[in-house]
Amino acid sequence: PNRFAFGVLSKKGAIRVPDLSVAFTYLDATPSTVTHIETASFSKWPTGAAGIYVTETSFDRAGRWGAILEIMLEPGTKSIGHADFIVREKSLSPGIGDIPPSSKNRTQRDVMDLIQLTTAPVPDPDLYQLTIESAMDNKNPTVITFASPAFCSTATCGPQVLILSAVKDRYKNEANFIHIEVFDNPVEMGGDIEKGTLSPLIQEWNLPSEPFTFVLDSSARVSGKFQGFVTEAELEDALSSVPNQ
Repeated sequence: PNRFAFGVLSKKGAIRVPDLSVAFTYLDATPSTVTHIETASFSKWPTGAAGIYVTETSFDRAGRWGAILEIMLEPGTKSIGHADFIVREKSLSPGIGDIPPSSKNRTQRDVMDLIQLTTAPVPDPDLYQLTIESAMDNKNPTVITFASPAFCSTATCGPQVLILSAVKDRYKNEANFIHIEVFDNPVEMGGDIEKGTLSPLIQEWNLPSEPFTFVLDSSARVSGKFQGFVTEAELEDALSSVPNQ
């Protein structure tokens, strides 16, 4: 089972129709054939007019897969978009049911100013109070977002951290919320990504990209995992699905 998230761009900008049909094709077969079709729904980001399409689907084998969609950009004009990707036998990063690394990230107590912990323009102090290790020990569900608001290549990390804060405000005292900056030296970077040093936690969790968000249950196992942007509704659903202690 997988959550398949994607954006759609045309020469005129982002596509924002409510729903799209996506056909999935197993490319390692000869000839390749469509195995299943899903409906993906659009969700707007908390800032700007852009957003993301999301569908839940399953892939029955590892290998090279393709996603194909047809869309009417204007009356009488049909466009076809496609993207290829790899489905692995096992995720490189912590997967559903795994116990992830009990990382000892820096918190607000370890620094003079929050700008040492995050590239967010207006940091939310609540997201920098706990180490992952301590959150995993306190028997509450935990939400962890790995993202670099100022330097994310897909421009989704700033909105993602805003989502984390919004959900946190509704689940205070019921769950732990942690933001991990992708870069370990925000102040020294001075706005220059070339001067950035990756946080050791990125390697520890074996994350191939950003943003990544994980939901841990009260036993510290991964119960929800989101590569790329995760909507507020998806994150709340993941939290509400965590079993009570």
